[in-house]
Amino acid sequence: MTRFVRHATVMAAACVAIAAPARAFAQDAASTAPRRTAPDSAFTAYMQTLGFASWTVVTPRPGTAGPVYPAAMRQAGTAGVVLAQFIVDSSGHADPRSFRPRLSTDPAFTEAVRTSLERMQFVAAQVNGRAVKQLVQMPVAFSLAGGAAAPLAELDAAPRTVTCQPTGECPVHRMATVMISASR
Repeated sequence: MTRFVRHATVMAAACVAIAAPARAFAQDAASTAPRRTAPDSAFTAYMQTLGFASWTVVTPRPGTAGPVYPAAMRQAGTAGVVLAQFIVDSSGHADPRSFRPRLSTDPAFTEAVRTSLERMQFVAAQVNGRAVKQLVQMPVAFSLAGGAAAPLAELDAAPRTVTCQPTGECPVHRMATVMISASR
C-alpha cells in the first residue's frame, strides 16, 4: 500500500493544475475582464480514484507579475495566445527548464511567457497536507484595447490531457486564463 501511495502522489503531483479565477494584468490603460474557466470534473474524478482525500491546486501568489506584452507585437497591433505547460515545484517556483508551449500564435508571445516564469511566484499544490510539485497548463491571452482580440477559442480547443504512466492519458486541470491587455 505504501508503494501505491508514493506512486499515486507522484502521479497526482504531475497532473494537478489550477482552477482559480483568471487574473487580469494591465500593461497600461485598459484591461479586459477576467475570464473564468469551469472546474474540471474529469480531473476531480481522477484524483478521487487515486485515493486522495484532500488536495489543493497551484495558485498564483497574490501580487505576482504576469508576462509583458511584446513591444513589436503591440506596435503591429497583433493579439495572440500561448498555452504554456511547466512544473511548479513544492516551494512555489516555476521550473523554466520544464517549459513547453502546447499552443502559441507567435514565437514573440511564447518568449514573453517563458521569460516571465523566472519572476512569477505560485502557492504550491498540496496532496494530503504535503506540498508537492506539479505540472500546470497556464493559458495566456494577449489583446489590445480597442483593437485585435485574442483568439480564445484556440485555447479552449487545446487538449486537457498529458501522457502519463501507467494509464496512458491523465487529465490536467488547466489554470485560469491570464489576460494581458495593452493599448497601442
